[in-house]
Amino acid sequence: LNTLFIIYFLRRNPIMKSQTAILKLSFSLFLQFITFSSAFGEDMSFKIGATLPLSGELSTYGKLILSGIELAKNDLMDQGIKLDLIVEDTPLNGSGIIPIIDKMITINKIDAVAGNFSNQAMFLMGNYLEKNKIAAFHTAAVDSHLEEFPKYILSTNTLIQDEAENLASYLYNKGYREIGVITILNHFGISYRDFFESKFKSLGGKIVESTNFQMQDNDYRSQILKLKSKNPEVIFAACFGGYLGRILKQSKQLGISTPFYSVYESEDSSVLESSEGFSNGLRYFVAYSKNNKYYLKFRDKFFTRFKKEPDTFATNAYDATMLLGSAFKKCNDDKDCLINELYSTKNYNGASGTISINQNGIAKKDFILKEIQNDQFVEVQE
Repeated sequence: LNTLFIIYFLRRNPIMKSQTAILKLSFSLFLQFITFSSAFGEDMSFKIGATLPLSGELSTYGKLILSGIELAKNDLMDQGIKLDLIVEDTPLNGSGIIPIIDKMITINKIDAVAGNFSNQAMFLMGNYLEKNKIAAFHTAAVDSHLEEFPKYILSTNTLIQDEAENLASYLYNKGYREIGVITILNHFGISYRDFFESKFKSLGGKIVESTNFQMQDNDYRSQILKLKSKNPEVIFAACFGGYLGRILKQSKQLGISTPFYSVYESEDSSVLESSEGFSNGLRYFVAYSKNNKYYLKFRDKFFTRFKKEPDTFATNAYDATMLLGSAFKKCNDDKDCLINELYSTKNYNGASGTISINQNGIAKKDFILKEIQNDQFVEVQE
């Protein structure tokens, strides 16, 4: 309309005698208008990174995180926000993460990190993230040592400390007083063990035996027999899915009927597969509910696309990516605005529950008790 008005004005202006000049100027204005309109209507585009275990023992976790991010990408596209995703296979110990994050920032030019599994990898990335003002979402439960970089490391998941202490309080309040503990010997397992044991003992409980194993171990019979000899009322196993499944199987084979409790990572197909039918009865806490209407909507979309049930990793990765997309839309490429917008998250209704980001960048959520029943992950009502 503006172009047509200009043409009309030029034709009636006696100064503009040349029809050729009029046509040339009109055509130039028309092209500028088309270019402006195209740019104005173009989707906003950003780059995000993800550092995940996509091979080996923990690959099921990495693939679930990736699936959650991919689903969020689709939903954000419907809002006019385009995300380009750069993914790197990252082992649990974080080896090789420095050149990976350096490449993502300097060459790929990422605007943020949407998903990460390894606490150690995230810790090693901390200085790079802080230096370049890159907001990074950690998808797994957060180890307290990540709070060294509170501004740029965030999570829609909870603190390991919060989960471990919640479980210790629950078991004590249920009347249990003597507990055995078996731990995978890495920072993840040790953190869960230390927070759990400290809380349980502070309440007046007793740890009758605390044993551990290495990541490369597949046989835990000696540790299990050591626990059995102390006759604990409950056994807490702080380890990843595949290891947990094998522990449950070998415990049943050794005649142990003691109830087992574990961490939120129990909700994974690797537990069912490695236990070979011996995981039923295992209990654990998670920070999201399958009765949440936002989860149910997410679950339907997830199942339609991936033909499987989502878990806490998929839901947390989805929420983290959606929060980033919303912040990108408001802040564009202003990094200070982006980080401030993420920290302003309060009572956000996500697939993983109601999210409020605290001053350390970590979500605070309510925990929900679940149990494996008939190879299904079921909420327990008490």
